[in-house]
This record gives sequence, C-alpha cells and structure tokens, in this order.
Amino acid sequence: RRRRLLPPPLVASGVEVGVWMALGYVVQAAALETSPAGVQAFLLSLTVLVCPALETALEGHVQPRRVWVAAALSAAGVALLELGSLHGGGGGGPTQGDLLGLLQPLFFGVGFYRLEAAMAEHTAPPPPAPPPPAPPRR
Repeated sequence: RRRRLLPPPLVASGVEVGVWMALGYVVQAAALETSPAGVQAFLLSLTVLVCPALETALEGHVQPRRVWVAAALSAAGVALLELGSLHGGGGGGPTQGDLLGLLQPLFFGVGFYRLEAAMAEHTAPPPPAPPPPAPPRR
C-alpha cells in the first residue's frame, strides 16, 4: 500500500490558492504589455480593498476603521495616478493594460483571502503544554 504524503483536502486548497495567484500573475503580465510597470504597481495596491471587502461581505467581519482609511488612501492614490493621465499627465487616458490591470487586485485579493482560510483549516492544533515540573524534594 502506498502512503500519501499530503492529505487531499490540503492539496485541493493549495491548488485553489495557486490558481487565484496564477490568474493574478497572468493578468499582470498581459497588462504590462500596454501599461507602465509603475501604473500596474499602483493598481495592484488596490488588493487592500479586496481582502477586507471579502471578509465583510462573506463573513460579516467588522473591519477596524484604520483598515477602511488605508483602503480609501490606496484607492485615492490610484485614482490620482490614473486621472492625472486623463488631464494632460502624459497618457491620454487609461490604456487597455490599465483596465486589464484592475483584475490584478481582484485575483490576488481572492487568493490571499482563500489562503487565510486554508491556513486556518489546515493548521494543526498546538501540542499540549508539558506538565509542570515536580516540586524539589526536601
């Protein structure tokens, strides 16, 4: 009888997370064909919006205010970067790569969300604490 190295549910979780991350990288590579790397880096920073939004929408998790402030600042930074190109900042508007790049934070965000769930599901409980030492003999 052949022994399995990894339990099938763990492998399935790993494959799922890997697919989400691979989709993020594929979209990123395609977006970089027509959009500068700096713009794509800023678009990728929108991942900070996706992760807390998924926790709130799917789990009812109440996020601390600082999470939404950070997410709003990230979105504002991306908006300034993109809108600057619309108003004479040098690009003539968003490119096809810019629009495709908006999928990066979605795919990576879902990947991080599912990774957190997989870690919680497949993490072994800590070992029991050792018994306290015996008192010294007199």
